[in-house]
Amino acid sequence: FFALLIVVVSMMDELMFADALDVLNKGCEELALGELLLDQNLSMYSALSSIELMDERMDAGMASNADRVESYEQAIANGLKLDGFTEEEKIGLMDELIALMLLWFKGNSLCQTVFTCLYTHDPRKLNDTSLRLFVEGMLRLLRIIQTMCIQGNSFQEEDFQESLYGFDTCSWKPLPKLLQQLKDAEDASAAVSARLRFIRHLLLTFDHIEKFEPVPKGVQLLKGISAQVSACVESVKDGKVFEKQTPDSPFQPHINGHLLSSTPPRDIETISREDAYSTLVSEVHVLMEGLRVYSLKTLDEFRFFFEKFARLEGGAVPRCVISRCFKGRTGKWVDKWEGFSMIRDGIKLWNGATIFDDAERQRLDESVSNLLIAFESNATNVVETQLLIHTQNRPRQRRKLNKLFDAFATLTDFATDVDMLYLKEKQPSSSHPLTSWVCREACYATTMFLLLGIELQLHADWEYLSVFWYLRHATGSLLQLERAASTKRRNAQAFDDSNNNKKKSKKKKSKKQTDSAHAAAVWTNTELLSYLADAYVLALSACRKIGRYPPCQIKHLDERVAYEHRFKPLMGIFMPYPMQYEGFTLKMKEIEEEDAMSLFSLAGNAFESATMAAKKLLQSSHPTADTKERLEVLQKVTQRNKIVCNVAMAMFAKSTSPVEFDFSQDKVFPLLVLSK
Repeated sequence: FFALLIVVVSMMDELMFADALDVLNKGCEELALGELLLDQNLSMYSALSSIELMDERMDAGMASNADRVESYEQAIANGLKLDGFTEEEKIGLMDELIALMLLWFKGNSLCQTVFTCLYTHDPRKLNDTSLRLFVEGMLRLLRIIQTMCIQGNSFQEEDFQESLYGFDTCSWKPLPKLLQQLKDAEDASAAVSARLRFIRHLLLTFDHIEKFEPVPKGVQLLKGISAQVSACVESVKDGKVFEKQTPDSPFQPHINGHLLSSTPPRDIETISREDAYSTLVSEVHVLMEGLRVYSLKTLDEFRFFFEKFARLEGGAVPRCVISRCFKGRTGKWVDKWEGFSMIRDGIKLWNGATIFDDAERQRLDESVSNLLIAFESNATNVVETQLLIHTQNRPRQRRKLNKLFDAFATLTDFATDVDMLYLKEKQPSSSHPLTSWVCREACYATTMFLLLGIELQLHADWEYLSVFWYLRHATGSLLQLERAASTKRRNAQAFDDSNNNKKKSKKKKSKKQTDSAHAAAVWTNTELLSYLADAYVLALSACRKIGRYPPCQIKHLDERVAYEHRFKPLMGIFMPYPMQYEGFTLKMKEIEEEDAMSLFSLAGNAFESATMAAKKLLQSSHPTADTKERLEVLQKVTQRNKIVCNVAMAMFAKSTSPVEFDFSQDKVFPLLVLSK
C-alpha cells in the first residue's frame, strides 16, 4: 500500500495540466438537449458522486475552503465573543436558534441547523448567564424531542432527521436544576426574559408529554406558549442579524461538514424569525388537537380523530408525539387499551355480535376458541396499523395502505372461518358478524386509499371517472354494511326491551341515545362521500357522452391496463367486492343509457344531497371525519357544481374544450369547469 502511494505521489509531480475548456465548449455545441459527454475514464460511480440528484436537505456535504472555521476553539481564537453581549445580540442569537430548530422540524439535519451555532457545541464556555441557560435549554429540548420522535416512529428521512451526531445535549445538568435556573434568570430585560420563559415553557411541556402526563398540565402549558410567542414576536426586529462564515461569527454553516456526505456543498432552505415563531405556533396547535387522543373511548371516535388529525397536516414532530401518546409506555396500543377489549366492544356496539359474551365463549369448542383468539390478535394489529397510518405524511399513508390490504385479506380468512364454525354455515357471507365488521374496516381503508390518490394528484384527468366510480362502489358497499348493522342493532334492542320489564336507569338511556346519535353521524359522513362520488360519476359520464371528457394524452395506452394498474391493490379483499375492468365498463354502459341532459340533472341532485349532508354534519355535536372548515368548503364546492350542472348544456354550447378540474378549493373534490 505504501509503495503504491509513493508511486502515485511521484506520478502527480510529473502530471501536466492543460486547459480543455475550448474542447468542452465545442462538444456542447454538438450535444442535443439532455445529452452528456462521457469520457472512458469516467465511471458511473464517479458520475453519481459528482452530479447532485437528491433532495438538498439529504445531500448537503463538505466545502473545500481553506479560510473556513474548523472548530469552536479556532473561532474563539479568532475573536468569537463569549461575554459582554448587548441585548440586541442576545435577542438575535436566541431568535436565530429558534429559527434553526424549526428548520430541523422541517426535515433538515441538526448539523446544518442548530449545531451550526458554535455556542451549542459547549455552552459552558459562555460567560453570559441568560444566553448560556437558553442554549442549554435548547440542547435539552432537542434530546427530548428526538427521543419522542424515535419512539413515535411516524417520520421518514425526507421529513425528519433524528440524528444528534454525537453532540452533548446538556447531560451535565439535571433537568429540574436547569428549569429552576431558567426561572431565576427571568429577571433580565423584558425581551430576553420572554425568550427564557418561552424555552422553559417548551421544556416543561415536552417533559410532561414525554412522561405521559400531558393532561391537564401539558395542555395548559401548550395554551400558554402562544402568549409567550406573542411576547417574543414583539421584539424580533430588535435582534441583531449576524454575519455567517466570518472568522469570529457564532454561526458557521460548514462547521460540521466532516459529519456529512462528501458531495458538493449547497445551502439549506432559510426561514425568517417571524415565520419561525408562526410555524411553531401552528405545530403547537396541531399538538394540542392531537392530545385529545387521551379523551377517546370508542373505536369510531379514534377513527374520526385520526382522520381529522391527518388533515391538519402537521410536521413530523407533532405526528410522532401523538403516535407515541397513542401507543403508550409499552409502545403497543393493545397494552394501553387492554388488548382487544375496545375492538370487541366496537363490534358488539356496531352489529350486536354475541360471540364475545362470556357465556357464549364458555360454550365454544376448542377449534372455534383458538380461531377466535387468532382473529383477535390479527384484528388488533390491523386496527392499530390502520389508525397509525394517519400519523405518517400523506404520500407514506398511501404506500402503507398498499401493504395493509394484504393484512385485511388474512384477517377476512380468520373472520369467515370463525363465523362459519360458530354459526354452522357452509359459505362465507358479508352478513356474518365478524366478516361484516372486517369488510367495513376494509371499506374504510379503500375509501382512504382512493381519496389519497386524488389528493396527491396521482391520476391524470382522463382517469377521474374510474376513480370516482370506484369510490362510489366502495361507499355504496359501506352504506350497505351500515344499513344491515343498523337493522341488527334495532332487533337486538327490541329483544332486550321485551325481556327486560324493569325501568331503565337514566344513565343507560343516555348512553343509548349517545350511541344512536354517534351511529347517525357515521352514517351521514359515509352518505356525504357517497353523494359526492355519485355526483362526479354522473357529471363526468354526461361529459363523456357528448364528447367533452378529457382524452388520454398517452398514445397506445390501453384503458384496461391503466385501470388494472390503478386498482390492483384492491383486488385481494373480500369487500368492497373487487370490480374488474369488465364490470366497470358494463356499469358505465348502464349509466350512459340516459341522455346527457338527464345525467347532468341527476348530478345536480346528487350535489344538492351532498350539500345537505355536509350541513347536517356541521350541525352535529358528535365527532366527524372532517373539520368544520373543510365541511364549509365542501358545501361551497357542491353548491357551485350544482349550478354548473344545471347550466352545463348551455355552457358547452359556447366552448368545445373538455371539462377541467379546479382543485383550488379542496384537494380531493374539485370544482367542475365546463368552459372558459
